[in-house]
Amino acid sequence: MVLTPVVAIFITYVVLVVMAILVAILVAMTMAISVAFMVLVVMAILGAFVAFFVMAFFVAFMVFVVMAICVAYMVMVMVIMVAMVIATLAAIVVLVVMAILVAIVVLVVMAILVAIVVLVVMAILVAIVVLVVMAIFFAFMAFVVMAILVAFMVTMVTSRHKT
Repeated sequence: MVLTPVVAIFITYVVLVVMAILVAILVAMTMAISVAFMVLVVMAILGAFVAFFVMAFFVAFMVFVVMAICVAYMVMVMVIMVAMVIATLAAIVVLVVMAILVAIVVLVVMAILVAIVVLVVMAILVAIVVLVVMAIFFAFMAFVVMAILVAFMVTMVTSRHKT
């Protein structure tokens, strides 16, 4: 079979078309692989960046939350300790003041009771002394008066018999 120029051109054209298709397929596959690889790299970089950013944000948030909880706990502990110290000091002051007031009241009451007892005893003793002195005085006066009367009567009686 003799190749005519038309057939030769046709075969050349077919070979060129097939080669062009194969080259296009290879270029397309290479481009697709390259693009896919680039997309994967970019996605990996973006994913890593996003993951790092999210993790950093999450860690910062967790640190903030933990620090806030710790600070709140410390503030609560400090407030409780201050409240306990204040309550203890207030209780001590109240107890001291109450003890002083009770001591003052007890001393005043005891002083009043002792004064009343002393006054009553003194009044009784003075009354007894006054009564004893008055009784002795009246007994002495009665004795003196009786002696004077008896002497007067004796004198009167003896003076009548003489005349």
